[in-house]
Amino acid sequence: MTTPKRPIKLDPRARLRDTARVVGGGAALFAVVQTIGAYMAQNHTGAVVAQVVVAELGTGWLGVTWSDPLAPMPTAGTMAKRALRGAAFGAAASVILVGASVLVRAAKAGAGSAGVAPILMGLFMSAFVAARDELLLRGLPLRALGKQTPVWLRLVVCGLAAGAFRFGAGPEGVSAASVAFSALSGSALGALWIEDRGVWLAWGANAAFAFVTGTLAQGTLIDVTAAKGLDASLVAIVCGVFFAASGAALVMRTKRGAASNEDGRGKGLQ
Repeated sequence: MTTPKRPIKLDPRARLRDTARVVGGGAALFAVVQTIGAYMAQNHTGAVVAQVVVAELGTGWLGVTWSDPLAPMPTAGTMAKRALRGAAFGAAASVILVGASVLVRAAKAGAGSAGVAPILMGLFMSAFVAARDELLLRGLPLRALGKQTPVWLRLVVCGLAAGAFRFGAGPEGVSAASVAFSALSGSALGALWIEDRGVWLAWGANAAFAFVTGTLAQGTLIDVTAAKGLDASLVAIVCGVFFAASGAALVMRTKRGAASNEDGRGKGLQ
């Protein structure tokens, strides 16, 4: 018979110092990344690559990891499967948003002009931008809050971070609907972080969603046009609520399953 492991109690002062380090370091890192974007505004591709490198190094120093550091090192195949699973989620979400927008005539769809080069560049940029945003907008908040923070609060903070970023870094005059959709999507991606205990699932979903809505549906395979953008309508908000609720339900289902397993092991030891 094995003795169940007792949870490790952290020194509250050490935890507070660690949180302050992550918050302070994260704010400085975010400022550096934004400065790079402004300084290299004429070279958007180069700016995004530089931002990803800085974000990866900075968040890594602050303890943000792509996989659960307490779990065995995943294989390349495992990481690829997690990313592809996330990509399936993101692609499905993009099809729902585009389809619903066209169905209720919030957007119009026309024929696109497929080209290999634009598609490859769109895929490249979607992957890099998704990596940057996941590390900064989900990785840092979740790292600062810690696993002891209630799930609902972590999801809310992820949503607020995404909404604030959309409002502050978006184009001038960004609509309230776009900010709301970003916040809801941020919460959904935060749920994928928690579910996966790392970035792969959320990164795949983010990249796939951006690739479909920003490349494939913007003149390559099809040409979907909306008055203020796909994310700036009531349809987008409804879809965002669905995405956020689905993410929260996924996390809660996993949490209940883990609790049931713990109860089962506890009874087996008695």
